[in-house]
Amino acid sequence: MGGGYPAYRISKASLNAITRMLADELSPFNILVNSVDPGWVKTDMGGPDASKTTAQAVDNILWLAQLPDNGPSGKFFRNKEEAPW
Repeated sequence: MGGGYPAYRISKASLNAITRMLADELSPFNILVNSVDPGWVKTDMGGPDASKTTAQAVDNILWLAQLPDNGPSGKFFRNKEEAPW
């Protein structure tokens, strides 16, 4: 979790928790719920020095949205790979 930026870090922890909760609650309906870390993206928040374009970030999001019905759920992904929480 590291130090500094407590509101930002708490919001990330909340997102991770709700990802797991929704994945569990929606599993009987075959609905997958995952989270994606798009990385440092060139946006108003990321700034012009960020390492990824919005197109690169969207590629990861679209990949996750198109997982097969038997794909993972309740997980966290970065660069199309599962990331630890």
